[in-house]
Amino acid sequence: MYKGGNKMNKPLRIALTKGRLEKDTVGLFEKIGFDCTAVREKGRKLILPVDGGRIEKTTLDKNGI
Repeated sequence: MYKGGNKMNKPLRIALTKGRLEKDTVGLFEKIGFDCTAVREKGRKLILPVDGGRIEKTTLDKNGI
């Protein structure tokens, strides 16, 4: 997780809509070796770590939030 300082350490945050786009993107991340366990078992969290926090996934609703 980003703790301040060098901004190059900040994780890449990707916003996806629920449904097919999310499913296909998570499948692609897993295919190239990223651990997407937190995304598959997300519960009610809004921002989810992918691959130990190097990438974060968030979900957009119909209003883009």
